[in-house]
Amino acid sequence: MDKQGKNQETNYLSPNQKAWGRLKRNKSAIFGMFIIFISIFLAVFAYALAPDSTPNANDQILEIRTEEPGFSVMMLKRRKDQELKQTWFLGRLLNGQESIYEKIPIKSYEFSGGKIVVDRYTGDDLDIDLDTFSLAEIVH
Repeated sequence: MDKQGKNQETNYLSPNQKAWGRLKRNKSAIFGMFIIFISIFLAVFAYALAPDSTPNANDQILEIRTEEPGFSVMMLKRRKDQELKQTWFLGRLLNGQESIYEKIPIKSYEFSGGKIVVDRYTGDDLDIDLDTFSLAEIVH
């Protein structure tokens, strides 16, 4: 007690509180901690954020592998024949998910009855590579 009979408050701070107080005063340390947290967030949710969420970002289309950046071509998405196993949520976040579609680069297409006839893009302007697909394969 002090002279006036009041209890004196002790301002005891634990080592963690002292360290946190010093850290809050250091603006560059706060900025560095922010960068570290953003990096961890991006690492954990990379497959959810990336445009290619297949395992190892391996959704390659071999016909267009040698084209220049900025190249564009029409793509036909065809459902794959085999059943793909669904992975659980955390597995998709960490490793990605196989695509249920096969992407086919095409130059042109036309509808014929219940089918679609496409001219596949092969990289050569000389080749005419016509394929026919059922609309059920494409729409479903």
